[in-house]
Amino acid sequence: MKKLYLSLLFFLFLVPAEVFAVCSLLPISLNTEKAGTWDSSCASDNRPASYAKFYTFTLLGSRDVTIDLESSTDSYLYLLSGSGTTGAVIDSDDDSGSGTDSQITRTLSAGTYTVEATTFASTTTGSFVVSVDTTTSGDCIDPIAFNFNQPGTWVSTCASDNRTGRYAHFYTFTLTGTREVTIDLKSSTDSYLYLLSGAGKTGGVLAQNDDGGSGLNARIVIVLGAGSYTVEATTEAIGVTGSFVVKVSAGAPVCTDCQFMINAGLNDAWLNTATNGQGMTITVFPVIKEIFVAWFTFDTERPPEDVTAILGEPGHRWLTAQGSYNKDTAVLTIYLTEGGVFDSAVPAATTDQDGYGTMTIEFSGCNEGLVTYEITSLDISGVIPIERIVLDNVPLCELLNEQEQ
Repeated sequence: MKKLYLSLLFFLFLVPAEVFAVCSLLPISLNTEKAGTWDSSCASDNRPASYAKFYTFTLLGSRDVTIDLESSTDSYLYLLSGSGTTGAVIDSDDDSGSGTDSQITRTLSAGTYTVEATTFASTTTGSFVVSVDTTTSGDCIDPIAFNFNQPGTWVSTCASDNRTGRYAHFYTFTLTGTREVTIDLKSSTDSYLYLLSGAGKTGGVLAQNDDGGSGLNARIVIVLGAGSYTVEATTEAIGVTGSFVVKVSAGAPVCTDCQFMINAGLNDAWLNTATNGQGMTITVFPVIKEIFVAWFTFDTERPPEDVTAILGEPGHRWLTAQGSYNKDTAVLTIYLTEGGVFDSAVPAATTDQDGYGTMTIEFSGCNEGLVTYEITSLDISGVIPIERIVLDNVPLCELLNEQEQ
């Protein structure tokens, strides 16, 4: 029964590729502007028939926050709890900004929040700029997104904890696995960098640098394990104010003797580009360590020209496969379900529980797999390279694979 129920997944293959797209959750750094566009690939969760984009940010302490959404069209703004597109609505606004721009101003406690940038009118496309600004507090510490130029200023209210008489600002980030990290601090003045352990200003010094970048700019390059870290951006000279830009770049996961691990990020539609119109939907069940596959293909030979079908195409075939996996490889049994009638319970379809053949899928990465099959009843076998139809789930797959290492 489980095999027959899961077989319904074959409908996914008949849906256009755009349907596989989901709304991305983008990080937004504090006190910076982020440009975006509305399009039909992402729908609002709070305004029916409107398009949206979602941005997440984290506060390490209580802050006065102002969120602005500016556009040539009439914008609408939501502030949601947590990191996700379906969090509870904390606040919303239509026209509190300039003209028809939106603005939310309120005091928020420490935690993670999501901004939904959408429109007042339905099905409206176009461009916008969103920003999350905070009033600098005594802790002088903010989260920082990877691979993003974060501007800042040195002010007398934020002192360095490691260089007496200097001003500083602190930025935290978290790694889920071992990576090579590059930290750059650029300014028109002579800058100085510290990397501290933990998410706070008083962590132990792991590395420091004065002029490792170009000119008088500072740079730290270091391999770090999973955990939280803090960057202290400060100056070489005493009592210097002014502006700077800091950037934390995280390289590819560093792993010795690592093997790819099958995970739920592989759930998707896959195909062999050499055989257009054929493909598979793959679903990973990580709790029970099993994989289900719906394989959409054609008969081994074309039927005669005079053969017709009431529904669909007479040469079209589909099979299912199911089995367990270990590390990067799944060993599955192929099943043939037959005897049914479209959208009807009678006659009931049947599945040969002994199986129709065998299938092995070996994944070398989040977008590459190799299918080896043998249909024993027909004495046919082969090898098929597969890749995703769309790449939306690759970041999730890479994250889950990293966590499994």
